[in-house]
Amino acid sequence: MGYNLYKSRNIINTMKGFVASEMNETGAIESHVHYPAGKRDLNGQQVSGPPVDYKSVHNLFNTYTNTTSNSTILSGIQNLNSDYKIWALPVNGNVVEDLLAVSPPAGAGTLTTSGKFDYQMFGSSAPVLTKGSFPGLTPNCAWFAISIFPGPSGTFNAGGYMGTIYMSFPETQDKTNIRLKDLFYPIQARRVELFIDYGEMSNHNHYTASYNSPNTRWLLSGESRIGSNGYYSGSTQGFSFNDGIWGAKTNTIVDGANVGLSTGYFGGPQLSFGIQNLNSTDSTATTIHFGDTYITSMTNYKCVLWTEAT
Repeated sequence: MGYNLYKSRNIINTMKGFVASEMNETGAIESHVHYPAGKRDLNGQQVSGPPVDYKSVHNLFNTYTNTTSNSTILSGIQNLNSDYKIWALPVNGNVVEDLLAVSPPAGAGTLTTSGKFDYQMFGSSAPVLTKGSFPGLTPNCAWFAISIFPGPSGTFNAGGYMGTIYMSFPETQDKTNIRLKDLFYPIQARRVELFIDYGEMSNHNHYTASYNSPNTRWLLSGESRIGSNGYYSGSTQGFSFNDGIWGAKTNTIVDGANVGLSTGYFGGPQLSFGIQNLNSTDSTATTIHFGDTYITSMTNYKCVLWTEAT
């Protein structure tokens, strides 16, 4: 049993009151070792609908660092599933306001240029999102993922994989032909459920957590000026006109122009996951939030936004 796995189990065993509350309100922490991927969480809940193979993604991403090339990451996930598509690669300084539009020559969802987003993945003719299901969340919903690879920090001299935030949108369960644009326009705070895969740079490697509170909502930015195509109409200036958050905070409404992520600890009432330009500039997005793990002054991280679509 690895150190992080042991430490996570020890935390659970010594904080039973909190974990019981978490199970009732926001889900449960799960070990990949004891439960098959995409099948059940600690509550024994079965996943209905097409499961997302997060375990294979975890095993792949745990071999990558912030210096792994974007083309390697793209080929890696498409070897797992040819319908996986990378649609944005935020980096410090090019997070949302200066995240510029490009059209990858290999087609929609094959982005390999850092600091850019693929506008072919947006609009009415873009690929349709494939719905998926995660343990503990509303099944059969549109989703996208945010995978984060920090640079060297602490004992990780070469950087590594922090984890993946799977953002699932329960209000899409009964809808058809959902595209990325529909998750950004109209501009509003959308209900989102979170499935968190913890990587080796987190405090809970090999564990996952599900958060399904109806109070968790995400708005990229109330000042984004995103149009019907799903991004700011002046796309040569960036994905969002002003501010933005890639991620969410449990039991809270976040808005990149107003209420953002904050540092939290395991056992606290709310946990933050992601990166943000909170009512500032893209150069200020230097803190990585991942539950009880957070890294400040981080400027050389890699962030990969991807989904499944056809």
